[in-house]
Amino acid sequence: MIWSSGWLTEPSSKQDTLLTEPKSMQPPPSRQTCAFGEACSSREGGKEQGPDLCPWCKNICLFDLYKLADDLGPPYTGPVRRLVDAHRNHLERDFIERLNKPWPLPCAIKDPSMRDMPWRRNFNPEDDKPCSHVVHRGQLCQRCYAKAQEQGCEWLVKEFDGDRYGFPCVFEDARLRRPQDLAWRRGPGEDADWEKDPRRGHAPCGRRPRRYQLCQKCYTRMNEMRGFGRFFDETHGILRRQYR
Repeated sequence: MIWSSGWLTEPSSKQDTLLTEPKSMQPPPSRQTCAFGEACSSREGGKEQGPDLCPWCKNICLFDLYKLADDLGPPYTGPVRRLVDAHRNHLERDFIERLNKPWPLPCAIKDPSMRDMPWRRNFNPEDDKPCSHVVHRGQLCQRCYAKAQEQGCEWLVKEFDGDRYGFPCVFEDARLRRPQDLAWRRGPGEDADWEKDPRRGHAPCGRRPRRYQLCQKCYTRMNEMRGFGRFFDETHGILRRQYR
């Protein structure tokens, strides 16, 4: 299954109302043993060899887990890689199930579409507690958000808006509702479709990977309008610096 980060260009259909939790839950893995044995990084000297990945290792990115498995060498690499495969498949199934039902979502570090992103590959919460669930897709759970702050992760400032990956469309950014923002919000005033208005059938805005950027739907609606280049970068739809 191939996952894409393209979801950032569209708003999630996920409802904010959270109802019941799934009824079937997997038993938690043992904290005393780990399939990686002495190679487990949860403590000095590792752990006793066990039949499954420990909770600490299940918080590590998949890229590093596969590398650790390969470093074990035969006869351990094959069996441990299969355990990592099973862990990956479980994350994917759980994510799809939760996305399609009114349940809370997994933390961003468990989102399959983010597993190959540099920020995820660079982040290890260094904790054996499981992530709590979140309301929004791409949101860090409270534990991971706190850990990223403690570790001084640069990506948290550059790629996240608080605890959420990506940034709101400029039309949805609460910080851009100052009196001086009326100029770019209204545009040249010659096209009523310039400013986003749900009453005119404009679709809800999605999120973008960069701050001060139009979502894909607003960019598509506006990029050929007269005066667009005055306020926005014509290629990426980013609000020009003098209007921020």
